[in-house]
Amino acid sequence: ADVMVLVGGFSPLPSNDVWISRDGITWRFDGFAPWPKRAYHGAAVFQDKLWIMGGTPLSNDVWSASFQMGSEETSRDVGFKLVWEQMLPPNEAPWTPRAGF
Repeated sequence: ADVMVLVGGFSPLPSNDVWISRDGITWRFDGFAPWPKRAYHGAAVFQDKLWIMGGTPLSNDVWSASFQMGSEETSRDVGFKLVWEQMLPPNEAPWTPRAGF
C-alpha cells in the first residue's frame, strides 16, 4: 500500500497508537498496536511489511505488520488495516535492548 504510517512515540508519554495517511494531510486512527507502548524505536519497511523494533522503555522485541485490504475492520476511509505479528519476544534478539536508532 502506498501510505504513511505513524506508530507510537512520545505523546508526551510512550504510546502504541497507529495512524495511517494516503496523502500526509488526512490521518486516520487505526487503533492501538499489540506491542507495549514505546518511543525512540526503530521502524523499517522490508518484504512488504512494516517492522518495529526496540525503543524505550528499553526493549529488543521485534514486530511486523502487514496490510489487510478490504476487511470489515479496515481503518476508516483508508481501505485497509495493519495486522501485527510478534516476530521476536523480548530478550530473544541477538542484540541488547536499545532505543534511539
